[in-house]
Amino acid sequence: MEVKTISMDDFIHQPGRSMYQVYDFVFNDLLSEETKITRSKTYEQSYLQQRESHHEMNNHITYGKFGDTAALIEYLRGEPVFGPPLTKIEALLDEILYEESVGMERMIAHAFSHGH
Repeated sequence: MEVKTISMDDFIHQPGRSMYQVYDFVFNDLLSEETKITRSKTYEQSYLQQRESHHEMNNHITYGKFGDTAALIEYLRGEPVFGPPLTKIEALLDEILYEESVGMERMIAHAFSHGH
């Protein structure tokens, strides 16, 4: 499994370039360069328009979109392109956190059993 990280700062300040990176990573050769560029520019224009309209109202661009975090999580899980990889990443992170917590519990138990 490959994982791509893009900072929120990059997504905010370079939305078209960041979206191109997402398309290129997710779809690789399944989308033509022209399609990736066109869709990235379309996304950038849409994002900048939304950001400007929210700026005029003194609101963050995400204001009012998802007041319910659980609804956002369910939406992302059901999103056809990003849902399956995000679900796999979530499961992997849950597994890592579980293994770390079990390891920590064993370490604490070991320390107490030896009088430390």
